[in-house]
Amino acid sequence: MNKEPQYKVMKLEEFDDSCFYRLACSCGIPEDDLEAEVEYDKDGILWLTLYGEHTVADWWGHPSWFGQMWKRITLSLRLLFTGWFKSNGEFLVLEEKHIDSIISFLQSIKRKKKKTKVKEKKDE
Repeated sequence: MNKEPQYKVMKLEEFDDSCFYRLACSCGIPEDDLEAEVEYDKDGILWLTLYGEHTVADWWGHPSWFGQMWKRITLSLRLLFTGWFKSNGEFLVLEEKHIDSIISFLQSIKRKKKKTKVKEKKDE
């Protein structure tokens, strides 16, 4: 079995202290894909950052055009004045081989972390 993720999980770039991956959503729409940045620091801490595009479901509970616009305006003002807003997104995983590939992605992160720790011990 190949140790690197393959099915709908693609390694984009690898550096000494970080790796970049793209995780494809099973829906097939590229905008729903996630990009993952895995970073390892000198203290042995692993940082996993997921990037994705999220849409704001402004039509939920607001059937009128005015209601939808008001929802967008209030969300925009919250972001402008507080610097944050709540959002959620879905990532669809339908096939078992997609799950296996995500597990393989996480295991490759674990292996890279172990290699980083060994390298740091040698450097000390």
